[in-house]
Amino acid sequence: MTRKQRLVVDVGDVSHDATVTFDDTGRATVEVAGRIYEVTPRGDHVQIVAPTDDHHVYAVSVEPASSPTAAAVAGVAVPVRVRSPHQAALEALERAAGTASGRIEAPMPGRIVRVLVEEGATVEKDAPCVIIEAMKMENELRAPVAGTVTRLVAEVDTAVDAGALLCEITATVDG
Repeated sequence: MTRKQRLVVDVGDVSHDATVTFDDTGRATVEVAGRIYEVTPRGDHVQIVAPTDDHHVYAVSVEPASSPTAAAVAGVAVPVRVRSPHQAALEALERAAGTASGRIEAPMPGRIVRVLVEEGATVEKDAPCVIIEAMKMENELRAPVAGTVTRLVAEVDTAVDAGALLCEITATVDG
């Protein structure tokens, strides 16, 4: 019996609708934008490889988790986020209503290398706030909303887990 599961996958700043299909043998494929990718377990990670229909093979290593937060493409770390279409729709409604979260959370396990804001500071949307090093790459975490930094948890040289709260920003209310 074939099972299908729909997901919304963010790779960096780009969001993709994906369908994961599991066949009777346990083999899995992922369909994104009409292209089918093979999924192969490889030791302690999963490798996703595109078919060679365009004469390119893309190997992506994904951390082994039910909801991975990091992947590596040709050895370059990329933050990823996986959620259900329902979760993605709720987030879209929150953004449209102006109630988007002002939380900055670690997208993957890593180490804080720089904190660019302080409590009480006013920040613009997309302003760099914290830099985290993960998989030997520095990742700049930006303000999800314009507002005031009301809580700062991130400290330089601190190891953090995926999902750890680093900073909270109270959104500016336009009016």
